[in-house]
Amino acid sequence: MIKKSLFIGIVMAILGCNGTNDYSQIGGIEYRKGNKLCIDSAKTHWLVDLELKNGNDSTYLNTNNIGRKIEVHTAQLDTNTSLIKLLAKVCTNDSIDLVLNADSFYLAFGGKPPLTLDKSKPIKARLWMRDKLNDLQYLAHKQVFENEGMERFIKKSGWNGQQDSVTDIYFEKLKISDVGVQDFKKVKLKYVIKSIYDNVIAYSKDGDPLIYDTSDKSILRGIQFLANKLAVGESLRAVVPSSYAFGPDGNSQVPGYMPIIIELELLEILE
Repeated sequence: MIKKSLFIGIVMAILGCNGTNDYSQIGGIEYRKGNKLCIDSAKTHWLVDLELKNGNDSTYLNTNNIGRKIEVHTAQLDTNTSLIKLLAKVCTNDSIDLVLNADSFYLAFGGKPPLTLDKSKPIKARLWMRDKLNDLQYLAHKQVFENEGMERFIKKSGWNGQQDSVTDIYFEKLKISDVGVQDFKKVKLKYVIKSIYDNVIAYSKDGDPLIYDTSDKSILRGIQFLANKLAVGESLRAVVPSSYAFGPDGNSQVPGYMPIIIELELLEILE
């Protein structure tokens, strides 16, 4: 019995010293990952999940339940940093555990640590590499993601509208006039633009409507399309895909490939 216990103790000691729990080190970063080695320089778009813990081992970020993956575009980063070099070797569907200072982690991704984080203590990070994509694969991924987002919104909203087969814009009239839709060159419009999460992005102020001239191609394509669906006094709301909104690049308030909500009312025909 004593010999058996001694044998188990020796085995456990060996596993504790040489097992997969050991961390390696590179450039001030402690890490632990699988044995697979994957490097594909053409796949510059990474889809990842993150779990971050502060110096007190308390989780302050976990992206696994937010419904979308963090997108990392290596073409926008310094690929010579130790962290990005290390992540480049992580395979799709593999994960890596990291212990490093907060500045090293956030600066590698072009960001800054939260002000509430105690930077005197290292953070712990677990990163899951959900996928690595080339440019064409990333474009297809974003289009599928956008289409699914629009479908979910339309289904959940309960709107009683119709979808245009050419633009994919889904719209519902709210106020309907007995007067038919007329051709125009210039009109006054009242509008509200929102995210699909109901955050207001832009709107026309009372007494200061948008003067839409059909020769002005800088107006959002979604507004151009929808204005032609209205008679004077009519209003509508619509879900508009990014191709008729802020496009693949987005802006400071709307990410690229993100559909928006437009509420529109035609106040007056000027010409």
